[in-house]
Amino acid sequence: MKAGMIGLGAMGGPMARNLAKAGFLTAVYNRTEAKAHRLAQELALYCASSPKDLVQHVDVVFLSHIKFLTLPITSFADPPDVFSIEPVITTVMESTCVSCNSF
Repeated sequence: MKAGMIGLGAMGGPMARNLAKAGFLTAVYNRTEAKAHRLAQELALYCASSPKDLVQHVDVVFLSHIKFLTLPITSFADPPDVFSIEPVITTVMESTCVSCNSF
């Protein structure tokens, strides 16, 4: 299984390191490109240029940024069934995610 991580902040960065250490992480994306490039180089991972680019290289996508919870699925893949699992890692309450997704 090849996994990708979107969002490399305070929570996503350490999670990415652990997934890479376990041999699962193969690609990363972050809205701050420099952060993604540094981590990708350090861990010998693919640095995706966009969420759509990332999903083309992995089987599973981990999301660790609230911004990406508010985007339509076609922001990640078109057609949207390109990948089937979308774990979400967040400290934001579920009701906030539902509220954001209703926009």
